[in-house]
Amino acid sequence: MDRELGSAQVLKKHIHSICQMKLLGLYQSSAKAMIALRRESIDLIFLDVGLPDQKLMVYLNELVNPPKVIFTSSNKNRSIEAFSFNALDYLSKPILYDRFLESLTRYFNHYYFKSHELNGLNKEYLYFKADRKMIKVFIENINYIECFKDYIVIHSVDQKQIRVKQTLCSTEALLPKHLFVRVHRSFIVAVNRISAFSSKEIEIGDVSIPIGRNYGHISEQLLQGEI
Repeated sequence: MDRELGSAQVLKKHIHSICQMKLLGLYQSSAKAMIALRRESIDLIFLDVGLPDQKLMVYLNELVNPPKVIFTSSNKNRSIEAFSFNALDYLSKPILYDRFLESLTRYFNHYYFKSHELNGLNKEYLYFKADRKMIKVFIENINYIECFKDYIVIHSVDQKQIRVKQTLCSTEALLPKHLFVRVHRSFIVAVNRISAFSSKEIEIGDVSIPIGRNYGHISEQLLQGEI
């Protein structure tokens, strides 16, 4: 298999693991990428540093609402070149899943939710795939999220539970950092839903959620108002 094609397939697999993302295409030339940009409304591009030419970069800069760009490359020395184009992030190949999630965290926290605010939306939301359909979940309605092996359960203020086949790590990457905190390898909680806490657990209403061994700093940060 061609090395670059293999890298593209790895990235494709990463993207498909996030149900909130829709892959519109893979392109191996700038010309084909420009055609897709004219045809589709695209929010985010993963772009190989070896692919773009001046025509593509000029075209991106001329767009009224250009997509955010995350550069990828097997040459670590190209990172400076990538950021000269005001890239959101730079991923070195092979693209590790944890590093991919880190880039998504940056995108969702700094651009996705902000764009909703700029468009006058009062409520922020995400779509989760459950029961063979995409369900809109308003961020402000989430109490906590629980993990069970290869799926999560979203617990909402209306007591509704939504089961989603997605990892807790990928879900954490999508949530606003100032509103949610990971307190255990199996739990993420909404900060504004916390009614009480101790060094060992957090209470949300009548539900007690354990604070994991590696998350002992959480109670201190809550006490100091740092979360």
